[in-house]
Formats: sequence, C-alpha cells, structure tokens
Amino acid sequence: MIARLNTISRSRLRVVFAVLTLGPLALLAYFSLSISTDVLRDREKASLQAEADLSAAYIEREMAGLREIVESYAHRPTLVDSLTHDGRARDMASIRLHLSQLQRVRRGIGTTFIARNNGRLIDIVPPTPAIVGRDFRFRDWYRGVRASGRLGGL
Repeated sequence: MIARLNTISRSRLRVVFAVLTLGPLALLAYFSLSISTDVLRDREKASLQAEADLSAAYIEREMAGLREIVESYAHRPTLVDSLTHDGRARDMASIRLHLSQLQRVRRGIGTTFIARNNGRLIDIVPPTPAIVGRDFRFRDWYRGVRASGRLGGL
C-alpha cells in the first residue's frame, strides 16, 4: 500500500512538475505570438497609410496638372470668341476643334465637353449628338462647379 502511495505521489509530483514547467512556457509562447501579431499589424497599418498618403499626393498633383490644362483651354481667346454670351454657340467647328485638342493633350482624357452655366451641354468629344443640349444640373461635376462659384461666362 505504501509503495502504491509512493507511486501515486510520484505521479502527482510529475504532473505538478510538468504543469509548473510547461505552464510558463505555454504562457510565454502565447504572449510572444500575441505581441508579434500586434507588431506586424501595426507595421502593416503604417505601410498601408504611407501608400495611401503617396497615392493621395500623386492624385492631387495629377488633378492640379489637369486643372491647369483645362483652365488654359478655357481662356483661349479663339475658344472664348467661338462662344457668345447669349447662350448660343457661334462657331461649333471651332469649339469642336478645341475640345478635340484638349482630349488629345494628355493621356487618360477620354471625354471633353463644354456646358452652359445652366447645365446644358453645348458639345462633347467624342461626339455624342443624343446628349448635346441636355440638362446636366443633376450631375456631380455641375454641382461641384456651382458650389465652387467658378462658373464661366455662358
């Protein structure tokens, strides 16, 4: 019986020793993985934020360049002369020429158009006769221009 108790005590002692030895190792492994995961997550967030910042800066520069090009075309004397202040186009061939040139001046410009202050489309390149003369006041581009207060003279 005593021998059996010694065997049971030794077994319990081994279990206690195993728990006391492996328990801290398991906790150490858990916390190491947890901390490593947090560090990697933070690095990834920082990397994504840096990429987003670079992308935003690139898009801002591209938009500024595009705005300069469009404004230079909007102030071309021959284009301005082709438009009258009574809301009707005087020289549609000249307007179409300027819109075509603007479309080709920079890669990525797929469509160019000119509209009146009231949102009515005067002309568009590539030509889309079905929408010329239609009212586009509901479009975001019109609302944005209207809100900025930068409407031209038509």
